[in-house]
Amino acid sequence: KQWYQRRVRGLKTISTKLFGQIPGPILLGYVIDKYCLLWRQSCKGDTNCWLYDMDGLTKILGIIYFSLIFVASIFFLLCWYLFPEDTGMREQGDTCEDTARTRGNSIEPLTLADRQRATLV
Repeated sequence: KQWYQRRVRGLKTISTKLFGQIPGPILLGYVIDKYCLLWRQSCKGDTNCWLYDMDGLTKILGIIYFSLIFVASIFFLLCWYLFPEDTGMREQGDTCEDTARTRGNSIEPLTLADRQRATLV
């Protein structure tokens, strides 16, 4: 189970970087540049926008935002439908409160080795 969790975390990190953090700012910059009305150019060839079409930019950014929320909601509902709650994996009486044991008169938290031994039994 831990093997799968590590792989899933790695895939999640890679996909987040590949599909979100790398192309996201590039595409957003492209959209913002498309709605520039007045460009300023310097002698060095550098340019920057002085005036934007705010109505058009507001509309397109709203459309992009709500379409991404819609797509994310579709994927959430698909995951919720296709991967139902994990039932039957825990036995009766297995609760989160079982993380401590007594040693003498004091209560100490279970160590990682204790948890691994408990899962092997």
